[in-house]
Amino acid sequence: MKKLTYIAAITILFISFSNLTSENFDEYISRRIREDLYSPCMDKTMTGFTEIGSGEISMAILLSLYTFGNKNVKESTKLATISIAGASIACALIKFTVNRERPYGDCDRINSSFPSGHATGAFAFTYVMSKRHPKTTIPLYFTASTIAFSRVYLGKHYLSDVITGSILGIATGWLIMKNEQTILNIKF
Repeated sequence: MKKLTYIAAITILFISFSNLTSENFDEYISRRIREDLYSPCMDKTMTGFTEIGSGEISMAILLSLYTFGNKNVKESTKLATISIAGASIACALIKFTVNRERPYGDCDRINSSFPSGHATGAFAFTYVMSKRHPKTTIPLYFTASTIAFSRVYLGKHYLSDVITGSILGIATGWLIMKNEQTILNIKF
């Protein structure tokens, strides 16, 4: 009986969304998020989280951690910086190749919508730092997820852009941590 219930639920969902392409589904989710959650306070909050995920703020955070951190934090910052750099390069190549138009309209090919660079960088940083400093896991993943969500809320990206960016960031962080000792032995 449970199996039939699951099949029925999946069938209903499939039929409900069968007339939507993946692009239309992204547009629908974006519109629902902006319309249903809109408030001036939410605008300011999401703008703040988007700023935290920007390149300038990210670089300031990394520089501060490296400058004022102990040896372990300096090593973590080195790994996180390489993770963000690698993820950003992969993200830029995908953006250039896919060239998906942003929800608000056309943009430069290198700044196209898919995937989200903010989500990619936030999760590349978060994966490395949470592996090296497990007590930071919940606040880091909360912050990275909110940065990613802010991009959809503010109409800068579609949901699939931030999901893909998040996966790309985590995958890059995982690759860096798999090679942690080799990377730490490289002198800059």
